[in-house]
Amino acid sequence: MAEPAKSGGMLDWLKSMIPGYSGYQQFETRREDDRKTRKFLIDRLQEYKRLSQTYTKNFLQSAQLDQIAKGERLRSDIDALQQKIEATVDGNSNWFMQAKPDPAVSLKLSQLDAAIVADLERVAKYLADPEVPSLEPLVVDLDKAAESLSEMRSKWERRNSILRGET
Repeated sequence: MAEPAKSGGMLDWLKSMIPGYSGYQQFETRREDDRKTRKFLIDRLQEYKRLSQTYTKNFLQSAQLDQIAKGERLRSDIDALQQKIEATVDGNSNWFMQAKPDPAVSLKLSQLDAAIVADLERVAKYLADPEVPSLEPLVVDLDKAAESLSEMRSKWERRNSILRGET
C-alpha cells in the first residue's frame, strides 16, 4: 500500500488511490486553465473596446469622419471577437477526453495562445491609454490595431479548429 504524500496530506493521498482520479484532475486543471485564458482575453478586449469608444468620441468632436468609421469598425470587431471567445465551451473537450492529450497538440495550442496574447499586446500598443502614464509617446493607430485584432481572430479560429480535431 502506498504511503501518504508528506506535503499533500491524507486527502491528497486518498484521491491518488481512486482509479482514474488523476486523469480527471488533469482534465479539470486544463479546463480551468482554458477558462482563465479566455477570461484574461475577454477582460483585456473589454478595456480596448472602451479605449476605441473614447477615441471615437474624440474623433466625433473634432469631426474626423474617416477616423469615426474606423473607430466604430474596430469597436464592432472587438465586440465580435469577445463574443466568439465567450461562446467557446470550457476546455473544448474534444481532445481533452483522451486519457493523455497529444503532446504535439498541447504544444501547438501553447504556441497559439502565446501568439494570441502577443497580438493582444500589439492592439494595446496601437490603442495607447492616455490615462496610463508612459515613458513612450502615445500611439493611436486604428488601422494597425484592427490588423492585429484580425490576426488574433485568425489564430483564435485556428485554435478552435485544432481543438475540434481538424488539421
